Amino acid sequence: MKKSKESSAYFKIIEAFRFTESFDDIFTCKEVAELFLNLSKHFIDYESAGVWLNQENIILASRGMTQESETSIGNKITSEWLSYFQQELRPIIIPKLSSSEENSKDNSAYLAVPLFFSWRLLGFAILSIKDGAALNEWKIRVIEILSRSAGVAMGRITQSKEIESERAHTKSLLASIVSPLIVLDPSGRIIESNLPAVEAFGKDISERHYFELFGFIRNDPIKACLDTGKAQHRVEVFGRGGRLWGITVSPHLFDSNRKGAIIGFRDLTEFKEIEDKLASAERQAIIGRLAGTVAHEINNPLAAMKAHLKLITKKYTEDEETVLELKILSDQIDRIARTVRLLLDFSRQRNMPKEIFQLSDIIRTVAALFEQSFKEKGIKIELNISNNLPSITANPDQFQELMVNLFENARDALSKNNRLNISVISNGKSLIITMEDDGPGLGEKPERIFEPFYTTKPYGTGLGLTIVRKICESAGGKITAKNRFEDGHGASFRIELSVSDKK
Repeated sequence: MKKSKESSAYFKIIEAFRFTESFDDIFTCKEVAELFLNLSKHFIDYESAGVWLNQENIILASRGMTQESETSIGNKITSEWLSYFQQELRPIIIPKLSSSEENSKDNSAYLAVPLFFSWRLLGFAILSIKDGAALNEWKIRVIEILSRSAGVAMGRITQSKEIESERAHTKSLLASIVSPLIVLDPSGRIIESNLPAVEAFGKDISERHYFELFGFIRNDPIKACLDTGKAQHRVEVFGRGGRLWGITVSPHLFDSNRKGAIIGFRDLTEFKEIEDKLASAERQAIIGRLAGTVAHEINNPLAAMKAHLKLITKKYTEDEETVLELKILSDQIDRIARTVRLLLDFSRQRNMPKEIFQLSDIIRTVAALFEQSFKEKGIKIELNISNNLPSITANPDQFQELMVNLFENARDALSKNNRLNISVISNGKSLIITMEDDGPGLGEKPERIFEPFYTTKPYGTGLGLTIVRKICESAGGKITAKNRFEDGHGASFRIELSVSDKK
């Protein structure tokens, strides 16, 4: 008989283990509580029962309990039973404590069952048993098996909610940060990013490895942080539009054993632009001081040379060939004097007198002036100037100097069989001048060629293109330069000027 009871108890325990699989497909704590009470009823004939969360006495499910008894038991949990379960995570039989129950001769009792997950107390199940003496060892063991499975299921659900809550909180924090921020897992995969990061680096950054986006960073600070767990700092140019970013890579605890990284970006482009403008202003101040000295040191000798040329010309008025050569020399002296004057006026930011004129006429004149020197080097010039172009309002002497500078640069850079193409068109609002060649290009940093004193020539002063840009800006226009081809060769200049509203 004893063996029969033991066998029956054994099969009941096996059956309880089989029932625990039912908890795997449940996704709310309330459903877990309902299932636990239903399965418990299969093994123990309780009078009433309930499941409470270990959080403000929240009851998830109950069977046969009045609101008064739910409140009474909830109070007992917090005042009398909680400290026990925090130390002993196992079921306990508790005699009913009301005076009416104590005076009766029945053996009614509570079976209090803790629900825990990873040693974390999540809640309690209280079963009201009419005959406490009937709670033998195997019944308590079965309820304990069910309670542990219920606790694991509730822990999984609670943990999932906590993770989702933490993720929502993280996303909220990311969204509140105005600078790009990216979160990496320990392998370097991007798991979170905020909107500024998406706008800066593209919509497809999620789930990608950071190396796909920032693999060209020197002395990879991201890898260094992931490898060493130490914060890293770097300033690099990358992303859309070649922005300059300050990068801070900080480690963060991804799980108990591994560390990921949080990458913060600070856009330093505007600061760099301000710094460049300040540096440019400083250079312009140097140019101003230099121009004053140059004007004094060069203009006086030029005036003397000009005066002597006039005297010499008077002596050779009948020798046409000599007069022509002296005329060329006089014109070049005038050009030097004009260049010095323009540089001086320009560095002092004087407003040059403006008038309405046809820029295409100046371009043709300058092209004719350089035709012979280009021909001697084997360089071909092509002019593509549209008919009936509108006029512009600017200083014609300045724009002649502008075109001379551009032609001189092209002549110095190009060699035999190279080609220079100049086109002038209008879109109605602007006059667009394009100068393109197939020469060696503008170097690795074409954006710097307009900076004062920056030159790629071994003998250049670095002032010619600075003056060109200033002339364009003084007329309300702009000039840009780039290499024509991907391999860096070929130069392309584009000037855009507003057309005159007067004819």
